[in-house]
Amino acid sequence: MKQENEALKASNEIMNRERQAEREALKTVLDEIEKLKQATTEREKLRNEFAPIIDENEAQINAVENTTGVDFTTAVEKFDVGAIIPPDSEQMKEHNRRLKTDQDYRERWRKATSYNEFQKLKNKKRETLNTLLDKL
Repeated sequence: MKQENEALKASNEIMNRERQAEREALKTVLDEIEKLKQATTEREKLRNEFAPIIDENEAQINAVENTTGVDFTTAVEKFDVGAIIPPDSEQMKEHNRRLKTDQDYRERWRKATSYNEFQKLKNKKRETLNTLLDKL
């Protein structure tokens, strides 16, 4: 009876340690998920800040594509797109001026519009999800 009791205590202790390790691993993954949420929110805020500029860029690209009937890259190679693109708004002119002079502004713009930044965030989300699935 005493041996059974000792065996149960040892088994219970092992299970408690395993549960504690699982809790710690889950907490680590949840912390990573929270960091990803914050990074996503930060990127969305930056994209919202630059939304008028992004919209104007897209409108200019669409104007070129609609006028020429080819994609923007081909149009740039074959046509004088400067004559097709509507003139920049004052906001766009200010944006271009700040990109040249303000390092912080340029970094925020890059973070909001960079494909590489988007891919890094997407890959980090995938890795975190895979880690979570492995831990469960």
